[in-house]
Amino acid sequence: LGYLNFSFLFNFFGTNPIAFIINNYLLHTANIVLVFFISKFLTKDSLKSFFVSVIANSLYLAYFSNLHEYLVVFFILSSSFLYLHSRFKLSLTVFILALLTKEIAFTLPFFLLSLDLYLKQPSKLKPFWAILIPFFLYQFLVGQTRFGLSPDHVYATSFSLSLIVRNLQFYLPLWLAGLSLIFASPLLFVSLLSLLPSLLLINRQETYYLYLPLTYFSVFLATRLPKFKFKTSPIYLAIFFLLGGRSILPLVARQNFPNWQKVSIFNVVDKVEKNIDKEQVDLKDIHLERDAKLMLESNTLGLFVDPVISSNHQFVYNSDTQIISVISAQAGIYPN
Repeated sequence: LGYLNFSFLFNFFGTNPIAFIINNYLLHTANIVLVFFISKFLTKDSLKSFFVSVIANSLYLAYFSNLHEYLVVFFILSSSFLYLHSRFKLSLTVFILALLTKEIAFTLPFFLLSLDLYLKQPSKLKPFWAILIPFFLYQFLVGQTRFGLSPDHVYATSFSLSLIVRNLQFYLPLWLAGLSLIFASPLLFVSLLSLLPSLLLINRQETYYLYLPLTYFSVFLATRLPKFKFKTSPIYLAIFFLLGGRSILPLVARQNFPNWQKVSIFNVVDKVEKNIDKEQVDLKDIHLERDAKLMLESNTLGLFVDPVISSNHQFVYNSDTQIISVISAQAGIYPN
């Protein structure tokens, strides 16, 4: 569903960044509001709920591609909110939408179970498990291909203990690991469970994998924090600086993406624009970073070159030869 959201934005707004920024900002804001209302339902404490929602706000994902994380968390929290208010059928429907957005939504039934345990109420999760079991089987079959990937593939995975420890050190501060041992609870377990898939990735350490774990952790905090008083204020201050600090009101969008990615893309664009009169542009002398390769292989180079040029030319990239074929509109029919 995240790709459908991307398609909608692109079809209506093209490459206008404002549309993507507003879309992600609204989803993130909705997630923070849902954290507040879920926490308030559990604790009956508005101040505490507001505090944990501010903590959840400390991790704003500033790249447009993080739409997937925003959307799946929105569906997860919406389903949870509906479940708590006994709208079970609607909650189940939203759970399916979450699964269709990102696989990490498999953690939702575990989260709902932990909420039931906290509230000491009977569980209504049989339909959720009925959906989750075949989903697990499907993911297991698909996942077999992941373990056959070459070690240098961006999504290569491994069960190596050293890899898991290395990734844990990246994602999980030592103080938080200690906290998990002291205040072990089902809610905290779900937060750690949502981090598990990222621990198996060999070549990817991305902060956006923390978005859902932090969301779950914020709800856990609401259930563990004492009522705010003068005597308990040092606890709140410590959590604020440990989890929030200067990023408590983060930027809504990055103004720059990593220089090596930018340079690679701009080098390609510059060379194409300078050689637009040639039938072929050889890129062997340019080091192509990940984003430049994605731009070329997805045939979206035309979105980056001068609009006057792109309106009169088509670009066809051959990844084997690293050559771009430049076809002018006046040259005749474009190839398929």
